[in-house]
Amino acid sequence: MGHLIAWLYLRTRRVRWVWPFLLALPLGLALWSISGARYSQDLFDALPHEPELERYGALLRSTGQGRVIAGFSGEPGVPLDSLSISADRFTERLLHAHPDLIASAFTRPDPDVFEDAVASIHAQLPVYADAQVLARVARMDSLAVDSAIGAVRNRLASFSGELELNNVLADPFGLSTPLIGRLMASGRMAGITLLNGQLFTPDSTLAIVVITLRSEDHRVLDTLNTAIAQACAPGVAGAVFGSVPMAAVNARRITTDATNTSLLALVLIVAILIWWYRSWRIPILFTIPPAIGFVLGWGALAWSRPGISSLSLGAGAALLGIAFDYCFHFFTHLRHRRDIAATLREISAPMLLGCTTTVLAFAALSFTGSRILADLGIVAVCMLIGAALTVLLVLPHFVAVPLPVEAEHAPPRAPGKRSLWGLAFVVVATCALVPFASHVEFDGDPERISWIPDDMRALRDRLEGEKDRLVPVLVEGHASSADEARVLLERATAHVRHAGHDSLVPLMPTDLHPSGSGVTERMARWDAVFGGTNGARFQHWVQQAAAHHGFVPDAFASFTRQLGDAQAWEPDSAVLNLSGEVVAHTGNEVVLAARLMLPPDRIAGLEEAFAQEPGTGVLHRHKLGKRMQQLVNDDLAGILWRTSLIVFLALLITYGRIELALITFLPMALGWVWILGICGLFGIHFNAVNILVCTFVFGLGDDYCIFTSEGLLARFRTGEDHTRSFRGAVILSAVTTIIGTGVLVFAEHPALRSIAFLSVAGMAALLVISLTVQPALFHLLIAGRAANGKQPFTLLSLTISLFAFLYFLAGCLLLSALWLLFLVLPAPGRIKQHWTRRIIGLFTGSLVYVMVNVRKDIRGFRAAVKDRPAILVANHNSFIDILAMLMITPEAVMMTNRWVWNSPFFGRVVRYAGYLCTDDGQEANVEKARGLMAQGLSIIIFPEGTRSKDGTIGRFHKGAFQMAEALNVPIIPVVLHGFGEAMGKSDALLKNTTISMRTLPAIMPDDPRFGQGYRARTKAISHWFKEEYEKIRAARETPSWFHERLVRNFTYKGPVIEWYTRVKARMDRDLHELLHARIARDATVVDLGAGHGMVSRLLYWSAPARRIMAFERDEEKVLLARHCYSKDEGITFNQADLRDLVPPPADAYVIKDVLHYMDPTAQRALLLACARNLRPGGSILLRDGFSAPGARHVRTRWTERLSTGIGFNKTSGELHFMAKDTLLAIAAEAGLAVEWALAEARTSNELAILSATDARP
Repeated sequence: MGHLIAWLYLRTRRVRWVWPFLLALPLGLALWSISGARYSQDLFDALPHEPELERYGALLRSTGQGRVIAGFSGEPGVPLDSLSISADRFTERLLHAHPDLIASAFTRPDPDVFEDAVASIHAQLPVYADAQVLARVARMDSLAVDSAIGAVRNRLASFSGELELNNVLADPFGLSTPLIGRLMASGRMAGITLLNGQLFTPDSTLAIVVITLRSEDHRVLDTLNTAIAQACAPGVAGAVFGSVPMAAVNARRITTDATNTSLLALVLIVAILIWWYRSWRIPILFTIPPAIGFVLGWGALAWSRPGISSLSLGAGAALLGIAFDYCFHFFTHLRHRRDIAATLREISAPMLLGCTTTVLAFAALSFTGSRILADLGIVAVCMLIGAALTVLLVLPHFVAVPLPVEAEHAPPRAPGKRSLWGLAFVVVATCALVPFASHVEFDGDPERISWIPDDMRALRDRLEGEKDRLVPVLVEGHASSADEARVLLERATAHVRHAGHDSLVPLMPTDLHPSGSGVTERMARWDAVFGGTNGARFQHWVQQAAAHHGFVPDAFASFTRQLGDAQAWEPDSAVLNLSGEVVAHTGNEVVLAARLMLPPDRIAGLEEAFAQEPGTGVLHRHKLGKRMQQLVNDDLAGILWRTSLIVFLALLITYGRIELALITFLPMALGWVWILGICGLFGIHFNAVNILVCTFVFGLGDDYCIFTSEGLLARFRTGEDHTRSFRGAVILSAVTTIIGTGVLVFAEHPALRSIAFLSVAGMAALLVISLTVQPALFHLLIAGRAANGKQPFTLLSLTISLFAFLYFLAGCLLLSALWLLFLVLPAPGRIKQHWTRRIIGLFTGSLVYVMVNVRKDIRGFRAAVKDRPAILVANHNSFIDILAMLMITPEAVMMTNRWVWNSPFFGRVVRYAGYLCTDDGQEANVEKARGLMAQGLSIIIFPEGTRSKDGTIGRFHKGAFQMAEALNVPIIPVVLHGFGEAMGKSDALLKNTTISMRTLPAIMPDDPRFGQGYRARTKAISHWFKEEYEKIRAARETPSWFHERLVRNFTYKGPVIEWYTRVKARMDRDLHELLHARIARDATVVDLGAGHGMVSRLLYWSAPARRIMAFERDEEKVLLARHCYSKDEGITFNQADLRDLVPPPADAYVIKDVLHYMDPTAQRALLLACARNLRPGGSILLRDGFSAPGARHVRTRWTERLSTGIGFNKTSGELHFMAKDTLLAIAAEAGLAVEWALAEARTSNELAILSATDARP
């Protein structure tokens, strides 16, 4: 991908303005969409689309949002009249100054409003009569009625009787008294009472004005503040409280804080950029890609949504840091490379990978129920794609680079102990933070992320109390129609009141405006008491009692007129205005609610009561907070898993190795653990604002980890160390991001401050982890091992090796336990030793065969020692040698060294089993061996004394042969092959290979072939042993045997090169075997067109005496070949163009799949040059596709065009496939004979072997 982007840049340098024109079209469409967009600042637009939350939002929009409370308080000594005058003056100025903004304002409630409502209730007693009172009245007789009228007379005769005259005469039996009592209680607002007809707090220190807004315009706050300033008497201060002024002051606080902190951050960041890049133009260019990306994201959101939540757009703006990160990488790499094309080749792949993973992660947000997260996903996808493509395709054409261009190459530098100490620090810190990660809390209270001025907070506390303030609660019923909703609300209210919780629902809208069925039920109840003759009789009793107690005949006429059958009922506006009914519409539903003020500890009881009635609910701000918390716990948890899976799969597909995906992904996971742990440790709460920072931090962490991995892989692949530029870009991006968000700590708004703490903690954690964990793990598992000539770990090999080690450790512990058991077991010592050796053999055999990745070809020596004990000598390449030798028979013991003898794990066991120790001395060991052999036991000895590092056999020590001579026993050589390849010395990696054991014929004590005396026999047997070993090596160690080593040399070099090596080695298996067979084992070989060195390495490994010179035109492939973990001193890799190369003299020239990249003239010149420099007896081994009619050659041409088209193989011209006749003519001209071999069935590839003839000039 990097080569393609660089190629596009080079091809369009002269027409660079084509890119801005291409960019103008999507930008124009985006701006057009933005111009017609509608914006909303409603919080509920950002919440999940759930019916309950939608009802809550609709109700809040219908009530309470336009209500404002103003309060006037005085300094000590200020008279009450000053407060009253200030409130009156404020009310008057407010109503007259801005009638377009203020619907109403009062500090002195109109008493006629309440009296009209009471009169209306008395006039409609059949509907408003209390059921319990009505039932009591129904049980009255004439005497009870007379007594009740007498009580009325006594009330009217009292001091306050005149005030109650109309109410008592209209309802002498108190049928409406409970309802009117609830109505009066609901009219008393929390914390407010009447004093001389004016609203005051109960302590008479705060005059209150209730304001209803006509508009939520931003001018409201200024209007209120101006009116307060003009109305306040000396010594009096005023303040307002309500949702609209709170929203206004929050918006202004955020604007002020954002402006101030942004300016501070801008100054600091621009200063850093100018200092770092030494240019004033670069900070300007920095803003272009993020700005373009944000406009594209904004336009995409405007095009896809009929209305845009401002919160979503604001959250999208927070992602600009990720877009800026792309600029950091481009300019930082350009600063080091000073070559735009080279910079694009380096950064394009990791940048596009980081962009892809981040885009996929944000695209997963569309699966959440939250509108703000779904919108954030749209903005992020389009913004990041637009910014990344702008950086790669547009920006390079407008950046000036000083000439001449000079590349800066830092010498390769591998992480050392400092990196491992850093890894240790991260491990310790992670373990320390993990317990705190579960202590993170989500603060769902919107008030905690709101800014409330001191005067507004004081007014609210005076009204609602500083502690346990009353909470506004909406009790609602919802149905397809308003009447059905009233039915549901009536039913729930009756259930609560019947349960004895009347105080929870003092007055409900359905008390004053019942449903149709409720009206019918109430009238039926009235008719049952006063209908028909019952009404006439009761009317007679009333009139009779009135006359008896001195009332005029029609004193109770307003009451008696309603006796009899109930008439049709129509709601009166005077009553409905006091009902507090709130009606809202959501979709096809009508929501009807009442607004209550309850203590927080009583809300749960109300929710429990209403939960039993379907179609009703209790809504309040704490429920909103709980839902936000659930959003974090559910939606964001799902987001975390989905995005993590998407990112990991993208890394796995791109890198082609699960190990690299894990090394890259692990810091992201650790970063999340650190963020949670730091928040839990320092008590930083998540909230609805700063939780979005997590997406921003995750996106940047994704890029940091990918670019860090890319720098490490680039150094591992080719040895070129560009990690300085990668690391510099990461550090600079993190520092500027920390500055940009960290300055928010100076903000006064709590939401902005919460962003500062979380983002600084997250970015610092990601920076530390990405710069320590990845390099350390990469060095520990891959690069460090390769630098020491060891095969890098893979996940499978690491797992198998760990399993084998743990299996061995468990076996040692089991053997130690058995040793303790045998110590106390009452049995002969020889029997216990025999069973100890047998168990050791079973354990070591199971361990050898549990190594499933190692193939076994074992031909043991059990039969050789069955009849007569002997000295068994074997070569020593690996720890597995010991296991393999011990598993063959329990009738053998081993000569061990001090380390094995004193091992805390198995030392006691080997001593108990009768093993020998070299430290005991030769004479003592001979005598011990004599006793052991008397028991029929053989002695296993490794005459080299130590393990070989390179697979060759070292010098044999004389001890084993001296012992055999002293004991007069045969020597049985056992040749072990492949064990060092399976697990080398000083290495714990268990590699895929085949191990072999061959038992050679026994050497009797009197065998004359090996001379006389143990000194001569040591040399002779060593020579013969090595010859037999080399025969086995020659037979087994052919190119096919090294297939696994070859693939592992190119593991982590990139998925394409690894799989090409894996597949090509398998496809050309027969070819490689034939090349090995036809080239002498000590020949000088020249590999022309060696690629990344596959053939050269196979030929060298198969015969290390060969000296191979490899030439390749592609510099990248040469660097790949030079930087493998196998340190092959017999191979040299050189960069050269074969068209200009004079091949050095050689015994064999290998020209494989390269000749067709040269024109016919160059082909002929190269073959003739090889023929001239070919040594006597040598040959030219040419494998290529030879032109011929038919599908085979068509297929060959297609595959070659594909490989050059994708850039894997490079060519500067057309492909030229040689005809066989042409090759024969050139061979004849050079005096070479041609032998054809290995023609492929599906392609025209064929091997031609050109050998010297007698007629050669």
